[in-house]
Amino acid sequence: MITEAENLLSELKDEALKMDAYIKDDTKRQNYRQLKERQLLTLQNIIIALEEKEQSIFEKSITFPHSKDLEQVILGAILLDNNARDKVNFLSPEHFYFDNHKLIFELCQSVEVVDIITVAEKLKYRCGGPAYLAELTNRVGSAANLEYHARILIQKHVQRELIKTSVEMINTIMSDTEDVFETVRGLIQNIKKFNVGKQIIRQ
Repeated sequence: MITEAENLLSELKDEALKMDAYIKDDTKRQNYRQLKERQLLTLQNIIIALEEKEQSIFEKSITFPHSKDLEQVILGAILLDNNARDKVNFLSPEHFYFDNHKLIFELCQSVEVVDIITVAEKLKYRCGGPAYLAELTNRVGSAANLEYHARILIQKHVQRELIKTSVEMINTIMSDTEDVFETVRGLIQNIKKFNVGKQIIRQ
């Protein structure tokens, strides 16, 4: 459908050029130009809307890698053991997939001493409140494997970012609006920006 609309847009532009040269009367030529400009603008907006819809459908069909259980175990371990936060100091909120977990982790970073009481005081009743924090701690046996779990969490974050970058690159290539070598350079720069933590690459 997008290709058909683009072909129609090209035909309208060709027709507009021919008719513009054919019409001798200045007033009629001006009126014709204004009409064609409105038609071309409308068609261009339709093409943009179709492209956005196509991209949205494609992205919505993707299930991004994540693990709710893993995120809950990590947060629960941090809430149970104040020293656990230091063990995973290479993590950041963006490594979490769920927004409520991003907020809880951010609050864990912001308090001097981490436990259910200090975090619940800042969390109030957002994200399920103290009851959800208690649920997180109930999912943890110990913090023994915390660093290993954190590395898996970052791997899933990187997978999500790679997918997003790949989708953007595909859309750019398909639209044929950018030099392909610029697209490759942009891809390399985006990959370099991935936040994989301070220690994760060395391990």
